[in-house]
Amino acid sequence: MLGLSLNRTMSIFAAKNTAMGKKINHIGSTIPFLLLGCLILSLIVFSILVEKRILTNETSYTSTPTLILWGALAITAAIYIVQKKLWRRAAVLSIHLAFLFILTGALVTHLFGFSGQLHLRQGESKDQLLSDDGESSVIRLPFTVRLEQFQIITYPGTEAPADFQSTITISDSKGEEQVTISMNHIAQKEGYRLFQHSFDPDKAGSTLIVNYDKWGVIISYIGYFLLLFGMLATLFDPNSKFRKAFKSNFWKGITSIALLATFSPDMEAKPLTLSSDEAKAFGEILVQYQERITTIETLATDFTKKLTGKDSFKEYNATQVFAGWLFSREMWQFEPMIKVKGEEQKTLIGIKDNLAQFTDFFEADGTYKLRSAYLTMGQNDLHAPSLKPLKQLDEKVELIHLLQSGELLKIFPCEIDGEVRLFSPRNYPKQNFSGADSLLVNNFLPLLYESFAQEEDCSEWIRKFIQFQKRQLGSNTPSKLVLGSEHYYLKVNKLPILAYITLTFGLLALALTILLNVKSTGKAKSAFLIALWGSFAYLTLLIVLRSIISNRLPFSNGHETLLSIAWMSQLLALCLSRKIKIAATMGLLASGFALLTATLSDKDPQITPLMPVLNSPLLSIHVSLMMISYTLLLFVTLSSLIGLITFVFRKGNTKLEEQRTLNTIILYPALFFLTAGIFTGAIWANISWGCYWSWDPKETWALVSLLIYSFIFHTSSLPIFNRPLFYHLYILCAFLFILITYFGVNIFFGGMHSYGG
Repeated sequence: MLGLSLNRTMSIFAAKNTAMGKKINHIGSTIPFLLLGCLILSLIVFSILVEKRILTNETSYTSTPTLILWGALAITAAIYIVQKKLWRRAAVLSIHLAFLFILTGALVTHLFGFSGQLHLRQGESKDQLLSDDGESSVIRLPFTVRLEQFQIITYPGTEAPADFQSTITISDSKGEEQVTISMNHIAQKEGYRLFQHSFDPDKAGSTLIVNYDKWGVIISYIGYFLLLFGMLATLFDPNSKFRKAFKSNFWKGITSIALLATFSPDMEAKPLTLSSDEAKAFGEILVQYQERITTIETLATDFTKKLTGKDSFKEYNATQVFAGWLFSREMWQFEPMIKVKGEEQKTLIGIKDNLAQFTDFFEADGTYKLRSAYLTMGQNDLHAPSLKPLKQLDEKVELIHLLQSGELLKIFPCEIDGEVRLFSPRNYPKQNFSGADSLLVNNFLPLLYESFAQEEDCSEWIRKFIQFQKRQLGSNTPSKLVLGSEHYYLKVNKLPILAYITLTFGLLALALTILLNVKSTGKAKSAFLIALWGSFAYLTLLIVLRSIISNRLPFSNGHETLLSIAWMSQLLALCLSRKIKIAATMGLLASGFALLTATLSDKDPQITPLMPVLNSPLLSIHVSLMMISYTLLLFVTLSSLIGLITFVFRKGNTKLEEQRTLNTIILYPALFFLTAGIFTGAIWANISWGCYWSWDPKETWALVSLLIYSFIFHTSSLPIFNRPLFYHLYILCAFLFILITYFGVNIFFGGMHSYGG
């Protein structure tokens, strides 16, 4: 009896110990996530305080308390690896070890790496540099650097810089070596790396950044390699949640999934302008615009859109509007065509409608009406947000002045210092021409004015001038393919219409999916798929044309990345549409919202050459990975949204579970692409600036987004994510951080990523 009682007591004690052990293990496994939450919160607060200049990077991101927090996270993460016995799963272990290596590399860089600036004038030699540690200490180099020459390489026919190059000679006891440093091309010597940083105003001097961080970079790159291996291995690990969801009944039969995915009344007297045929010829004149060589047709289209919000006015096309303002301002200044937004601006100008005449901006004595408003509203802050609408209106008036003065007409080619560029009529060097060329250059615009005034056909003069331009420009003349593509692009680019149609179909599909529970074989799905295919084909055409025109992939500004997100959304939806009945709905909604944002926002739609620092193959890789991840995360968010709405209407968890399975399959590659995009950007930054992480706002918020989503993958330690309702609500909240990363940072923060729009 005593033995039985003792055994029972021992069993109860063992059970309690086991329960307590599990509880302790659970608490221990949640500590890393508590620290991670604190870290995320601190990064968000730091980004705001640094932007407001309350803190600096040194007193926030790299301060001692922050380093201790990172260290504690690394230690607890290492304990987590042991506690969870992650060595049994190579893929998961590789991912967790990767972050430990990356953090270790960052610590080594912080403790032992250093950098400084080396300023040289042409012919000058130095063997020491000024450190960037804030103490202006001098660091001696084990070699001597001499600047032989600095030069700015421009895009053909323009003054836009394509690259900055410093030719230097590095000398030590072993001899001399001459190398050329440029953007995205560095020099290396004995563990030191030299980067192009800036140059003197007279272009006779150059400033280089010199970094020494041999071991920190190596350790970090090992972490990047482990991360890549772990992400790829996870997709093929038969025990991963990704593969289990892939094999679920819901997905049975799927063998592959593609991831790469104003009307104005007529005036009594019509304003004079060129005829349609003359305007066509006039539009083919080559011009330097937005730092590249294009045609007047392109310039005229942007000019007309800027004034009216459309690419035409009444019965006149853009080139006719442009020519009218150039040759007959006295008539066009009375045309109500300048679009004005906001009652405040209308009151200031003295109009009631949304369209103003050019003369409406001036008093009877010629006083400019916006000038006094500038003086009143901008006396405290010329960059105040309240001045933005006023500045946008002022830009329209200034654009007309620039055209009238000839500044916009950079059409006269001339060779200066071995380079052919296009000049405006106000500053082109007349003395460089002789004979027939001199007569043509000096009399071309006067002849056009005379022909216009006498209503004579001027097409022949225009054709002769274009031939002269192409002869002077030589190899710098855009090819027929480029010019033809641009002409066609201007004709077919109706992005606002595409945005509204796509979004309308998406909203209609969403309504039918939720309210009527449309079946996958229904006629409605076929209609939505046809709409998706049509939108995809049209958008593909626009992107291909933009790529031909710019001779690069369309990733350089906000407008282009939004087009990429829309295109990838449609591609992904089409790939999934045969197995998922709501794929077309998600594709239409995602692409519709992206296209609408590209149309309505201030994102720059113009095609421009790349800045020198962007002229790297890593640009396409980095931006592609980020855009694919954003697209996939948008799909995950829409999937959760549809599941939640259906749950509310139908009061059941079936849809939530179904959408969660779908999310699991998409979420893994989405986070992997996001991770790869972030660290590809880090490698690019290391190559361009010698620093793979600088706590730029975009970098910080991308990292925050990644960490926010990482919680979802740890359901064993955070079982609350096993609850479908909480899971989907969390997905919706997490996507807000993606929106802040993509849109909010550009609006509210500065940083190096501001060049990309």
